[in-house]
Amino acid sequence: MAFTPEELIFAPTGQCNLKCAHCRVSRPRETLRISDAIALMESCRPHGIDRIGFSGGEPFLEPDFLCAVSEVAVRLDFVFDRLMTNAVWYRDKAHLRAVLSRLFEAGFDGTFGVSVDSYHGQETDRLVAFFEAVFDIWGRKDCVEITWVDSPDDAPLFAKFRELARDLGGELVMEEGLPALIADPDGFGVGDGADPDGFGVGDGADPDGFGVGDGADPDGFGVGDGADPGDVDDEGYDDPGFDDREALSVCFVRIPYSPPAGDSRWDDGGWFEDDFCRGPGNVFYVHPDGRIAVCCGFANENPELVAGQLGIDDYESLMRSASVNPHIAACYSVGLASTRKLLEQKGLRFPGKVADPCVVCDYLCKMGLVGR
Repeated sequence: MAFTPEELIFAPTGQCNLKCAHCRVSRPRETLRISDAIALMESCRPHGIDRIGFSGGEPFLEPDFLCAVSEVAVRLDFVFDRLMTNAVWYRDKAHLRAVLSRLFEAGFDGTFGVSVDSYHGQETDRLVAFFEAVFDIWGRKDCVEITWVDSPDDAPLFAKFRELARDLGGELVMEEGLPALIADPDGFGVGDGADPDGFGVGDGADPDGFGVGDGADPDGFGVGDGADPGDVDDEGYDDPGFDDREALSVCFVRIPYSPPAGDSRWDDGGWFEDDFCRGPGNVFYVHPDGRIAVCCGFANENPELVAGQLGIDDYESLMRSASVNPHIAACYSVGLASTRKLLEQKGLRFPGKVADPCVVCDYLCKMGLVGR
């Protein structure tokens, strides 16, 4: 295994209209330069990086960046992945539709990843307005998904999901006690025969995108056991004239809460196995201040995971930097589990055991343990 970036993720701003208790994203005043982002895209595309996504902060606070980069992405034949948003960034419905219409005209056809959980606290009616505007402008109801970070008490959140589903004209489908899908009441959603990609997401956001494994398996992007989309079919699918994009299909992606290494209780009782960061890794993540990290996990602001700087480095120089970085080698070549064992053989004693590799990655970065 080795670091092999497959996607560019741009965080055009660290600013956000919300202040969520669980958020650990730094909020620099800087914003990404459109020209520098385009130059990096042009450098990376010939080397097999073919997907592009957006994160933040709240990326919709920089609509000019989103639209300009999306236009170039279409020209360079990138595939769109997720555009992460809190969905309540807009002033009013006119502002909402104006910005979304610009993005549609720019060619974005990926998935809107809407963060809704116990930490965000959005008003349901504003979420509904965002969903309905996207459905109307894009002419489909399968291009939005909900990502949620679990909390100690998510019962009120699940009630909110039911309210959201009802207001969208659908119903909430639960699997093993966890939200799996918002679908039309007659049962159409993902699963057998519903979507050839198996995950009900929009064009360009295939199940391999952004760390989601084939068929949205439990190893993909924090999708926990029982949180996979259910098998929900619609009788109308057998009709040749039925357009599955018109049916309401909003999937849920559960992201287990990953505490910083210093806050982790280290009491999981067992260790993770090596996956060489095939979930959140193998990307170039461009922070608002231009730092380019090799991971989109929460530890990616550590300097040990930074390979270069936007506006200075191109694909070749980023890869040269990554190739001599011992921490990047630990993640993508040696494996974090193997690195942990090697450090223990040298006498290091960890605070305990955790099943989350991102906690260990953050710990190794902050303690400067790799490369000693």
